[in-house]
Amino acid sequence: MQSNVSVAAAELAELRQSLAETRPQAPFDGVLDRLYVELGDVVQIGDSYARLVDDRRLKATGWVAQRDVFDLRPGLDTRLRLLDGSSLAGELTHVASRADDASRAFYIEAEFDNPERRRLAGASATLTIALPEREVHALSPALLELDNEGQLRVKHLDSEDRVVSSPVELVAGQASVAYVAGLPDTVRLITLGGGFVAPGDTVIAMPADTDATPDWRETP
Repeated sequence: MQSNVSVAAAELAELRQSLAETRPQAPFDGVLDRLYVELGDVVQIGDSYARLVDDRRLKATGWVAQRDVFDLRPGLDTRLRLLDGSSLAGELTHVASRADDASRAFYIEAEFDNPERRRLAGASATLTIALPEREVHALSPALLELDNEGQLRVKHLDSEDRVVSSPVELVAGQASVAYVAGLPDTVRLITLGGGFVAPGDTVIAMPADTDATPDWRETP
């Protein structure tokens, strides 16, 4: 008799659980974005019947070329520019440690608050990442040289007018100007005849015509 009661109690508990599962509750607060079933439809275990969206905080994903990934780290300020010209402020939350096998680009993620719950989830946008400030020099791309190891270098003079070839890092560049890091704060560049001198040579320096020097003070 006791066994029958136990079986009945177990069956009752199972029925109550089944009834409770017909009244599902969302695991988080959000907006019911889409309903896949109609009244009277039978839903099997594992079927999707609705889509719930919590768009108060958004995650933006993208890909960064391998030449640009070295200075990236979680916590950097980011800005998400939308198609209507407006933007959201956020921060970089993830930078992949391995490049994609096909594109050699690195996957990144950034998160943004969306307090107005604008309809942005799944949309396209432009992600801008603010890198740490650093000192750079603006110079003509024609002054860049490539050594046998593939390292960019720039020739300049020391205090005794001897030729020095310093390795530099190309931070940004355009057709008419290159922004490089790695040079001394104050540097005398060799703008003419650099191909005819080698490191260690002593030369007679002639100052350039400053009136003919392009203005490269624009921020990269």
